[in-house]
Amino acid sequence: MRKKKGFTLIELSVVVIILGILASIGLPYYFKTIETSKANDALAIGHMLANSNRMWYMDHNLDGTRTNDWLRGRITNTCNSGTCRTTSNSACNLIRCNYAAKQDWNQGGNAPYLYYLCNPGSGAGGGCCRSGAAACVMRKTSASNPYRTWRYWFGDDGKCHATGTSVPACPTF
Repeated sequence: MRKKKGFTLIELSVVVIILGILASIGLPYYFKTIETSKANDALAIGHMLANSNRMWYMDHNLDGTRTNDWLRGRITNTCNSGTCRTTSNSACNLIRCNYAAKQDWNQGGNAPYLYYLCNPGSGAGGGCCRSGAAACVMRKTSASNPYRTWRYWFGDDGKCHATGTSVPACPTF
């Protein structure tokens, strides 16, 4: 009689258990890496929006006395069309007046972050805006915990601030 070569049920079970343990350790790190990558993209876009909002303010508040000349509100795909209206404080003017580039802000409804322009003096603008912020980005609430609390806001002084549970810090240069 010839002996059949192969693995026993115990050997296969041990391998499956080891793979399960490795997956349970590795998957949370993988998901955090994905979320951190999305946050870094949002951070770069938010920084660009804050800089553009400050440029708008400097261009339209020549005497430096009007604090209400900041653009404010949410940036969406509707901002990619229309005409520039320098008499309006709509966030869409940032794109319509070519201070920031057009892009797919909604990403087909799958955008992980929402983008807002803020009035630093009043905190007006919605979303994650607060006093002192020129722009902010916030993770959609449909994300799992703790990622749904991740927010970044960019001050009128150019500094970045991170808020939320275990949110990656703003990069320093």
